Order: sequence, then C-alpha cells, then structure tokens
Amino acid sequence: MDVKQMQLIQNNHAERLSRLEKRQADDAAIKSVWNSPFPRPLQMPPSEMFDDFEEQGQNLLGSLHLDAEDEPARRGAASRANSVRFDESALQSASWAQNGRHSGDFGPIRPNSGLGNHNMMERSLSHKSDGRHSSAGHSVHSIHSHHSVASGRGSSLGLDTTFTPGGQEDESPVGIPDPPPSLFWLGSVPSIIRCWLTANFAHDTLLYADICTGSQKSVVEFSLIKELDLVDDIHRDLDGVHRIRLSVYLTEATVSHPSSKVMSPPAPQMPSLGCAFEVVGMDQPENAEAKKTIRIFIGSEALREHSADIMLSQNRMTLYGSEREKLSVPFVRPEDNAMFKHIRTMAVFPERPKLNATARPFVLGEGKQQAASATQSDSVQAKEEGEEDETRELASPASEQAGQQTPAAGASNVSESGGESERQYKEVSGSEPTVREPQGQSSDASRHTHPRKMPKYEVDYSLYLVTDSTPAILGDAEICQVVEAALKGGVTCVQYRDKTSETGVLISTGRKLHEITRRYNVPLLINDRVDVALAVGCEGVHIGQDDLDLSTARKLLGDDAIIGVTASNVAEVEVAAKGGADYLGIGTVFATLTKENAKSIIGVGGLQEILLRIASENWPVKTVCIGGINASNVSRVIWQSTGKGKSLDGVAVVSAIMAAQDPEAASRELLELVKSPPAFAKAAVIPSQQSRSPEEILSLVPYIIKAVDSRKPLSHNMTNLVVQNFAANVALSIGASPIMANYGEEAKDLARLGGALVINMGTVTPEGLTNYLKALKAYNDVGQPVVYDPVGAGATAVRREATKTILGGGFVDVLKGNPSEILSCIPGGSTIQQRGVDGGLGNYNLQEIASSIKELAKLRRNIVVMTGKTDLITAGETVYAIDNGHEYLGMVTGTGCCLGTTISAFLAAHPHDKLSATISGVLLYNIAAELAAERDDVKGPGTFVPAFLDELYNVRTAAVKANDDWLKRAKVSVIS
Repeated sequence: MDVKQMQLIQNNHAERLSRLEKRQADDAAIKSVWNSPFPRPLQMPPSEMFDDFEEQGQNLLGSLHLDAEDEPARRGAASRANSVRFDESALQSASWAQNGRHSGDFGPIRPNSGLGNHNMMERSLSHKSDGRHSSAGHSVHSIHSHHSVASGRGSSLGLDTTFTPGGQEDESPVGIPDPPPSLFWLGSVPSIIRCWLTANFAHDTLLYADICTGSQKSVVEFSLIKELDLVDDIHRDLDGVHRIRLSVYLTEATVSHPSSKVMSPPAPQMPSLGCAFEVVGMDQPENAEAKKTIRIFIGSEALREHSADIMLSQNRMTLYGSEREKLSVPFVRPEDNAMFKHIRTMAVFPERPKLNATARPFVLGEGKQQAASATQSDSVQAKEEGEEDETRELASPASEQAGQQTPAAGASNVSESGGESERQYKEVSGSEPTVREPQGQSSDASRHTHPRKMPKYEVDYSLYLVTDSTPAILGDAEICQVVEAALKGGVTCVQYRDKTSETGVLISTGRKLHEITRRYNVPLLINDRVDVALAVGCEGVHIGQDDLDLSTARKLLGDDAIIGVTASNVAEVEVAAKGGADYLGIGTVFATLTKENAKSIIGVGGLQEILLRIASENWPVKTVCIGGINASNVSRVIWQSTGKGKSLDGVAVVSAIMAAQDPEAASRELLELVKSPPAFAKAAVIPSQQSRSPEEILSLVPYIIKAVDSRKPLSHNMTNLVVQNFAANVALSIGASPIMANYGEEAKDLARLGGALVINMGTVTPEGLTNYLKALKAYNDVGQPVVYDPVGAGATAVRREATKTILGGGFVDVLKGNPSEILSCIPGGSTIQQRGVDGGLGNYNLQEIASSIKELAKLRRNIVVMTGKTDLITAGETVYAIDNGHEYLGMVTGTGCCLGTTISAFLAAHPHDKLSATISGVLLYNIAAELAAERDDVKGPGTFVPAFLDELYNVRTAAVKANDDWLKRAKVSVIS
C-alpha cells in the first residue's frame, strides 16, 4: 500500500478517535437520572469474552463515522436531542403519524424489559423532538450490521443495547458480533417521579411512578389498588381488560405556565394528570416483596395525551396538567435504596396454557383466531366426523345442510391454549387487528371437509350486525359487499334479516353471506326462518315474540345451534332464559324506523332493569341491546345500563352500518366505542371519595370556593323565564359566569368552554324537551358536568314521562329535587309510604329515604341531592345530612332552581371531586341564607332576596381572604 495513503488513513483514524473521545467525555458529563454511581456494580464478563477482542475492535473501528452535521460543535447539556417528546407536533413530519400504526411497529424490542406482557421498545427517530439522533443514540454502521440501532442512553458509542450475552439468536445469515466486553452497559433506565393516587396527601401514602417511554400503555398493579381501597373503581371493558381511571397527583410539580382558562390567579391546587391504567396481577398471590417495588407505570399514551417532554439531560419532564397548566416535574431517586434491589417492570408473568376438556371462560370482545394449521389428530377427527355426517345425510335431508357448517368465531379447532396465546399477543402488541383476513377454503372444499361447528359459548356478540335489504336503508349497495366490508371493520356476529323476499332468494343470499362470514370466523344467524337456516347450514337463528316458539326451534335445529330471542320486558326475558335461549336481543332502546312492529321503547332505564333481573336470578344468557344504537350513544348506553356487575355482552346495529357510506370505517368506529367508556365516565365519583368524614370534606370547602372565585366557571342554565334573572344574580354573587340559553343548538359551542349545564324542567313542552336532550348530549360528549332538577316530576304523567326521557337520553352528574321529585326518578317507583300530603322530608322515615336514595345513586351513578329542612346528599355509599338553611328559602320562587346553579359552578371549578364540590355548594348556599335572615334589615321574604345575594357574595369573599368564621356554622353529619 502506498505510504502516503496509509498515513492519510492513520490521520483520519486519529481525528475520528479524537472526536469520539470528546463525545464520550461530553456524554459522561450528562448525569444519569440515577445520579451515578449505578445502584449496583457492573459485573465483568468472563475472560473468554476477550478472545478475538482485537479483531472485533478493528471491525468496529473501521465502521465508525460521524455525521457531518454533528462535527462542528456539541450542543449543551440541555439539548433537546437528549429528550423524548410526546406532543402531536413531534409526529407531524413522521409518515407513520398518519397511518394508524402504534409504537410497537417501530424499533427492536428490548429483551427482558417487558411490562408484564407489554414489551418495552426503543424508537430510533419517531420520538425525537428534532428528528435527530443524540450522541447517545449515534448509529454504528458496520459490514456486520444489517440494521440501525435504537436510540437510547445506554451506550455513548451508539452500540446496539438490545443484545443478549452470547449474541442475538436470530436466523439472519449476516452475523452480528458480540460487543467488546468493556462496553457492557445497563441500557436505558426508567425515569421516576413521586406522586399520589388519592386525595389523601400524606407522607406515608407517597408513591413512586415509572415514566415508561417504551410502553404504550399505562399499567398499575392490583396489589396497590387493593392497598388504596380503590378496587370498586376497577371496571372490566368489553375487551375483557380490567381498567381504572385515576388522577396522578404530581407531588413535586411546579407550574411554569398557568392554564389559559384561568381568568385570575388560580387558587392553590395539587397539579395532576388524568391517566387510564390497565390493572394487572389480579390473579397473582399476595407477595410482600412486591410492595418494595415500583407498581405504577405511566406509558406513552398518557404522556402524549398531556404533551409530555422528557428532558433526560435535565432529569425532569414537562407536561400539561389536567387543568391545562404547564408543569415541570423532577425525576427523583427513591429514598429507600433497598428498592434498587427489586427494580423491575412488572411482577406478573404469563400464565402457562392449560389443556383440559373444559371451556375457557367467555371474555366479551376477546378476539378469535383460526389455527394456522390443523394438527394430525384434528385431521383424523375431522375425517371421522365427516364420515359420520355422510352417514347422517342418508337419513335426513336437513342433515345435508347442517353438515356443511364451517367454523366461525372461535371455531372448535382453536384449542384453549390457542386462545391463551392470542390473549398474550394482544397484551404484547397493545392492540387488536382491525381487519381479519379471510382464512377459509373454497366453498366446495369446505363442504367436503365438513368443518366442525363453533362452540356456542365462544361467540363474541360485541358488535352484532343486523342486515336490512330495504332501499331506504341499503340503497343501491349490494348486501354481500356491505356485510364483508363490515366484517373487515370488526363486526363479530351477523344476522340476515329480510322480511319481504321469497324463500328461494333468502336461501341463495343466505348461502352467499355464509361463505363470507365463515371466512372471517364469524357466525351467521337467520332472522325468524328456521327452514332457511337449515337450508343454508348456518350457525343459528334469531326469533321474535311473534315467530316460531323457542322449544320447537330447538328441536328442529339441535342443541348446538345458536338461538337468540327478542325480549322487551322482564316477563319475556324470564321465559326465554328459562327456555334455553343462548342470547337475548333486548329492546327497542330508542325509537327507530327499521322495525315497524316495535311494541314499546324501553330506554336505558328499561334495559338496566332487565339486566338487573338477569343478574339477580343468575340466568346464564348473553345479552345484546337493539334499537337506535349508533356512534353517538353506544358508549353511554353500555356504561349507563351496567348495574351490580351485569353489563351488556354487545350491541346490535342496523342502519348505523348498513346505511353508512363506508361500512368498514363505521364498523371500526363502533367497535372502538363499544370498548371505550364515555367521556363523562372519566370523572365519576370514586369509592375513596365517598367514605370521608364530614370533617375531611369541610376542610376542602374554602379551597373549592376559592377555585370558583378564581376560575369564574360558566354556568349554562336552561330554565324558565320566571327564574332566569334570579339565577343569573346568584351565579354572579358566588363568582361564576352565567348564561341563560334554552336553545339546544347553542349547547355544542357552550359545552367546549369548560362550564356546567343546569336543566331545570320548569315548563314541559315537546320543543323544550328536544332542546334539553340536545344540550345534554353536547355536554356528555365533552365530559362536562350536568345538573338536572326534575321539577314536579311526580305531579303529572307528562312530567313523569319527560323525566324518564331526559334520564334515558343522557347522563346527569347531579340529580337534585325535593323528596317527591327524587323518589319519582326511582325505576319502577318508590315503595316508601308518604305520611303527609306535601313532598317535604319530614313526612318520610329518614333511614328509609336515605337507603332509597343510596340505591338510586348506585343505580344511575349520579350524585343525588334531596332538599328539605334537612338536605341529604349521596353518591351511593355514605349519606351526608346538612341541617343549615332557613325557612325563607321555601317562601321565594326559584330558590331551589338557584341551588342547582350554585352546584353547577362548583362542579365546573372542581370536577375531579364532584361529591365534595356538591356539598360545598350546598353549604355556601344554606349558610348565606342563615346570615341573610339574621340581618336587621330583613323583615320577611321580600327583603330576604337582596340580603341573600349580599351574603352569598360576602361568604365567597371571606373564603378567598382565608376568613373561615362563617364555616363554623356548618352542620354536616352522616346518617347512613
């Protein structure tokens, strides 16, 4: 080799090494979030690892390079290249941000760092704030390497930190050399913060949370939930996953930028972020060691929701809190060094598949998959069954069609272990496939192989499509194309309903549909016509109350067939359940044009009543609801109808899919909504908030009043003209911003302003009822609070029906009224005997009525406020009694309505603890009335009103100035 050329190469190597050494020094200056030294010493590898060290080093050295753009100067320690950003702006320039792919699609999986079964991963570019590698993640290109390493802080030379000792066990023909033993590193480490998960802000309840940038989902361990007494807040979604929505109170957060919604300096409040956690480890035994570990993991979904920016080089993160204020949260080192001996990502290990003869438990929403290839034993069994079917065909023509059935959702060739494997896959990937590719054979091949029928207990009813061939619904579309598009979008069960076509057309169309549905492993049912179902050879039928009776249908179709029955009341449900129906189609829930002979509209209340009866009788029957179900109400219907542990197994949809411009997209959206709680459910009252003593709640009252004063929340009142002026003045006196708007079309814009809605049913008209429902839906859609006052609900049939319509048309956070009004809201009516002619509380047994409103609050998931000489307030557990107030309140028109206005402002200002907000509003209102009545210038109801407005203002300003003398008047007690 030419001497000059060799000198040139040596000079280049020398310069490169100089730059790399400088980079190493810079990286070493950036402190680790663990505050080095590492929690435990690095283990030196065995001496055998030094064999071939020189050869590996030469290969490594020859492949190192620096990007030209990085050469001129290093950025400072606060460089944004050493950060991980989770706001949407970081995704705008990335092509994957628009194609619906999740984070699991990017970068290699880091072994031995799973979050339960959720493997953590490092993304090479997609999470960078500026789209560039940091020095910690500088790529090493080598003739031995066929991929770019993931960025991370594990190796300052950019070596791939995803290795396992001994090399990667992949099947690639290109070998990846083991790294030099002197460069073993711990890899990226989690960032830790201090927090609380409850409002019990005490040192002994302080917790540590792991900010897991490599996990898409947020996870919390069941053992911690149990310790915090939050088990009742856990809900099981339709996909079978247990979840809980909690506020993570950020102990050491500082507010760098206040929320733009605050019109004046905000009152002191613990910064927080709302987070939906998956609950894991529910089936794990008690383990004392688990308490020494970190059990809260905040994933990238929550971080992205709050626009978090992880500043690794500054040991902190910035994000926007629940009140949209910008926060800075420092990373910390746990006080107990023993915790480092138990550092882990989860104490939950996948359960080993169990092979037994019993069926695995049915989990609603659980995906079904067909086995990739049948085992030899399955083939033999299928052959034997085929021979048996051929024998039966000689004896019965009906058997010819029944023998042609194909496996659909959860076919019997999917073993129990296969189902377990899919559950593990879903936990790892964090999502379900939205499109199930056809896996079946051709029609002729299917008939000859005689596939086995699916087990009935494995049918997934989550999204049940009922077809409609009428021009008004289907239009010019072709039914088979619409059904196949819906199956691609996630439909899990199909019913072919056609009331007008001839039998031959029904059979022909049914066979075409069956060929499609079995390719997607989904059952096909025929509406009403058992003969058509036998001819088609599909999985079953659905029969109505006026069709063939259940027992006869069972005799004709056999025990393996799926038979569903329509039911609209408890009596019909009882007959069908005891008669052996596999599922019930309950409805009609809302008015619809697709079913002309609907006997009655049962609403959400009637649906819940049926589900409660099924739960109490323990009938083993599945349930779907039908009638007017669409994207605007499906989440709410499922959430509101759930009671005492019994919820729907799915929803039946007709026009929302059949009449959609894009049936696949419509199905995908509906399935996602079926599995997601509604927006308003995220701020529901939790059990720990319901068990507090009166003293604990009283300590929060001044703080909540300050929050109202500082935020000036909007109070949107839909009330009658007589009360509007008084209600507006009350709102201004307590520090709120009132608006009197009875036109429902305005509500959509007003709901986005962060306030609360008051529906005061003073005057009942069809037009007014329509406006109420529009406004209720608008506030429900954005999760803002609603107060409903069913004025005179028990007085007339019209008002009772209007109350039923409003309560079934949306969710109300607070139900406020006098005893007769509240008791009229109990489904089926109240059994409490009234002692007098008026609706006052004194005419009832206090313990009986307390028990009654507790059940009402549990059933409807509302806060119930029953007004009277003693006001009763409950969210379903503790019943609080407030004995403040004055008789003048009952002598002035509209004082009850204005209490609703006051409560709405307090809910809007303190939405994460609605029970204490409601009690605080009632106390302010009643104590102000007492102070006004005691004034020398008040001679009666006429002079009481202006004095009352004055005292509302005076109490509010006293609370803001930390003068709580007025609060000593509070008379709050617990009666149940």
